[in-house]
Amino acid sequence: TLRSNTPGSMRDMAIAQTSPGHWLPWGRFTEAILAGAEQATATHGKPLWEYYAETSEEQLAFMGAMQGMSAMVARELVRLVDFSGCRLVADIGGAHGTLISTVLEANPGVGGILLDLPSVAGSAKEAVAARGHTDRCEVIGGDFFAEVPRADAYILKQILHDWNDEQCVAILTNCARAMPTGARLFLVEMVIPDDRAP
Repeated sequence: TLRSNTPGSMRDMAIAQTSPGHWLPWGRFTEAILAGAEQATATHGKPLWEYYAETSEEQLAFMGAMQGMSAMVARELVRLVDFSGCRLVADIGGAHGTLISTVLEANPGVGGILLDLPSVAGSAKEAVAARGHTDRCEVIGGDFFAEVPRADAYILKQILHDWNDEQCVAILTNCARAMPTGARLFLVEMVIPDDRAP
């Protein structure tokens, strides 16, 4: 599971979780509990996403970790959701496009949009091109706190858990503003079931 380029690999997740961007804020766990706030800014002097934009090696490991998690849920998403009636599906915060690429592969008549930070968009375009979706998927470097593109369906996979309630409302409000009548929004998050099973 620590080899690269193997199905189910946890290599990038292990690197991301033990690199300074993620690891050092855990040293401020007590402060996080007492303040009720994230500690990346106190640790690094800037929010985690800005830190990643300046540390490309860590950002690539984090994106690889997200890609691995996306691969796990992508097959389930396309099994459970019929996107065939959509003209455009937008993956908001879609990293390197694993999820949107799987949606496009399962729905040949659908187009895609991947929105992520400008620091991610360049490598996302390469990843989308490597999967052969350049003609069907537009990659946009942007900020979901500012605006999101118009689409028929929106996917936010493991996005909202990173933000406080006000920030989540801002993201969802931007989606609502962009959505045409009849559009759908899908939230994909890890939910702890009542029996606490994995």
